[in-house]
Amino acid sequence: MRDIALVESSTERIEATGNTLDEAILEAAKKAGTSPETLEYEIVDRGAKGVAGIGTFQYRILAKINNELQNSHSEYKEKEEILDGSYRIRMTAGKVYLKIIPPKKGGRSVSVYEIIEVLRGRTKAKFDRKKVDSIVNKEGNKFEFLAYFENDPTQDASAKCSISPDEMSASIILFPPGMDGIDITSRMIQSHLNNEGLYDNIAEEKIKDLVDNPVYYEPTVVISGKPPRNGETARIKCHFEISPPEYVLRADKDVFDTREFANIQNVKKGDVIAEKVPLTLGTPGITVTGKSVQATDGADKTLLVGANVTLSDDETKAIAAIDGLARMSGDRVVVDPVYTVNGDAGLKTGSIKFVGSVVVKGNVEDYGEIYADGDINILGTVGNAKLKALGNIYVRRGISGGVDCQVTSGESIVSRFVENCQVMVEKFLIVSDGIVNSEVVSLESIVCRGKRASIVGGSLSAANALDTKTLGSVSGSRTMVEVGIDPRLRLEEKRLSQLVQDASKKIQSLKDMVRLLERRVHQERSMNKKPEELKDVLLELKIAIEQLNEHMAERRENEYKLEAIRTELESQERKGSVNVYRWVYPGVTISVCGESFKLQQEMMFKTFVYRDGIVSVQPYEDPKIEGAKNK
Repeated sequence: MRDIALVESSTERIEATGNTLDEAILEAAKKAGTSPETLEYEIVDRGAKGVAGIGTFQYRILAKINNELQNSHSEYKEKEEILDGSYRIRMTAGKVYLKIIPPKKGGRSVSVYEIIEVLRGRTKAKFDRKKVDSIVNKEGNKFEFLAYFENDPTQDASAKCSISPDEMSASIILFPPGMDGIDITSRMIQSHLNNEGLYDNIAEEKIKDLVDNPVYYEPTVVISGKPPRNGETARIKCHFEISPPEYVLRADKDVFDTREFANIQNVKKGDVIAEKVPLTLGTPGITVTGKSVQATDGADKTLLVGANVTLSDDETKAIAAIDGLARMSGDRVVVDPVYTVNGDAGLKTGSIKFVGSVVVKGNVEDYGEIYADGDINILGTVGNAKLKALGNIYVRRGISGGVDCQVTSGESIVSRFVENCQVMVEKFLIVSDGIVNSEVVSLESIVCRGKRASIVGGSLSAANALDTKTLGSVSGSRTMVEVGIDPRLRLEEKRLSQLVQDASKKIQSLKDMVRLLERRVHQERSMNKKPEELKDVLLELKIAIEQLNEHMAERRENEYKLEAIRTELESQERKGSVNVYRWVYPGVTISVCGESFKLQQEMMFKTFVYRDGIVSVQPYEDPKIEGAKNK
């Protein structure tokens, strides 16, 4: 699709279809009365050839006119439409007529000398040069009487009519007039067509155009028959892709990027996942001589369904009986309830996107991606990959991660260990062995319990509590822990603060630029330069001022949002705790309800809570995190 962000224009969206994307765009342009270059579009359905005739369907797009592109294209067309003037000479019924077609967009005017030379080659009649000059100067774009001439019928223009072997078209070949011969007329052409028995099919507009702009010695089609249109065979249109897309080689790594490898087709119970497009009857054609041409009707096809799919009463629609995976099993449409990877998931399986639960019986390798509306259950390890589930995520052997590793859960995450990973979890992160050098955000609590349970390095935020056996390390690894504040609000505060800072830098830079440009304009005006010579620098100044105003407005808006976030943070109930039931080391910074405490020495069996505006250090208390022990 134009992976690009285009300027919003008309809100009217045009739906168009075609066997190819180009055909769909051309159809949209035709409906909009514009050229394809002025459209921006969104692909709604991608066309597919299908397999064995099943699953064939067209591209479908939603398009609209982009005003900037249209204006740019119009300017380009205007530049192209610079046309020289031209003229037409018509000799008929003993009279010579002259028509002058004026130039466009500064084109060259017609030459009187050229017209006179052509007239001398067409007629021996005398004509007044001043009359020619007068008609040329008028540029009236209509035929003006110029002179009388004595017609020589033997030199008249002539025409010949020919009919194609299949009788689907009739053409006219024109032969030019000689000295004092008259030009071709509509009546002469019609006479030739009538002689061929084409009384009812005269194409008046085409004939008129041929008379006004004659083309000699080349056949011009003036009448076309109506070809027969065979009916289309019934086909099965699947609302999911059944042909695997091509792999795309990534530019930054010597591997295949299959992030958009949509090989899993998600459906909900009750969804129409395939339908039968009925056959169509053929439409007979007709030749230019009036003969009928027979057409063939399309053939029928049956919609076949398999497991977990039902047919509508009229047997034209396949309906999913459960949530799951839609696929073709032979020539039947089926739905599988759970997506299972029997080995490892990664580049070879592609990006897995599934509406149910996903089970991986092996590992999730580097660059693997899994997105599930249910749970994700991985029996092996997770490398530098991305996991996202609306339900729980279970990783039996742990997450080793990497620079791009991201794990997001709408419920809880349970893993043996988490290393070098960005974690976002709606409820609990529960780890048995440890969390190392990771960024963790939990909207409930973080629990690290087990014989080797420890949290070392990184930053961890939890709305309620963090409970671990060991926090930090003897080597003083920098470890940041924050509890008692909604992490989403804190992240939004940081994001808005950064936007305000970035906007301030940009504003200062633009102010400097505006001052420089204003100084330059002043200097050039003092040198008495003409307004057109200042056009470019004034345009630069205008753009810089507009950008400055935009960034200042953006900064004000983000400052208002930031103030609202900070007010909400201040109003939150101040509760939360960090519970360490073994060692906590220097290098650890603990923030509770917005107040920070940096450890300067080792401690054991401690709980950190908010008391009277400071972080209070108390003997260890079991946090009794509700719900976490059942995970």
